[in-house]
Amino acid sequence: MNSDVVSIIVPIYNVSLYLERCILSIINQTYQSLDIILIDDGSTDNSGQICDNFATRDSRIKVWHQSNKGLSKTRNFGIERAFGKFLVFVDGDDYLTENHIENAIKQMYDNDILCTGYTKVDSNGNLLNVRKLKCDINSKHILHSVCCKLYKTEFIKTNQLSFYQINPGEDILFLFRCLAVTNKFAISDLTGYYYVTNPNSISHTIYNNIDQQIEIIFSQINHIITDYPLNFQKEKEQISFSLIKIALFFIRHLSFSCNSKADYKHKSRQILSTAFEIIQLHHLGKPNYFLAEKFSTNIVVLFCWLLFKIGLYTPLVPYIFRYRK
Repeated sequence: MNSDVVSIIVPIYNVSLYLERCILSIINQTYQSLDIILIDDGSTDNSGQICDNFATRDSRIKVWHQSNKGLSKTRNFGIERAFGKFLVFVDGDDYLTENHIENAIKQMYDNDILCTGYTKVDSNGNLLNVRKLKCDINSKHILHSVCCKLYKTEFIKTNQLSFYQINPGEDILFLFRCLAVTNKFAISDLTGYYYVTNPNSISHTIYNNIDQQIEIIFSQINHIITDYPLNFQKEKEQISFSLIKIALFFIRHLSFSCNSKADYKHKSRQILSTAFEIIQLHHLGKPNYFLAEKFSTNIVVLFCWLLFKIGLYTPLVPYIFRYRK
């Protein structure tokens, strides 16, 4: 076996319908030097029993059972127990192609993070789309998910990187902190991470209280950029793009916590205003068109930027996404 162990952290909550596929895809990797960390986060189905059954069959698997603590604390728990040279996050309803880890290791080189694309499928395994990143992009294109990546464990632990207890937004803040402390990253065209759109999973929830989290998230992002200005100035067009994209993500999910269409309009304007305030404060400037992003995402982000520059984003942005209740 290769001496470079890869720790794979799998937070699990009520995903018994998908969990066996997930675990099998991990233990059957062509790269066999694995430290497999399964954390049952208070599941009320038989997910915990499935984990225990696999642990009796494979000595690389370690299982922990805990009361429900949420995705952030569960991942942090896994980080503390990881001993591999490299680290990967896999959600309990997702899965990997059999050579995904091996291929990622080959492309890691001396970087702290390898960023890959993914294949998106529905809960029945039907293909929805393939997100393939361009290897020649000169940008830190890592702000989409913590799962589609390979990390050096030493990088994570030395910089005391952990997940902030907030949902949604835990991925965003973790990856912004990664951006702040390294410029050693690689972009990969791998798509061997299979992202399953399961609405009942630990990371796919209806955000009923999203408006209560937004101020915290943007405040944290602002602090991170303030503390590491040189790192973020090198990639300011990408950060500007990401801030607008984050704001639009919140706006799209905002209506679940609004009492009326007027409330939705007011809050959505506040969200985008906050994003633009951070962009102006740190002189991040115009977002670029990024080939690694979907065409539709690029168009909406750049359209919002144009509305901001001509002073029309306040009245028009709430109409980009319909109010849903």
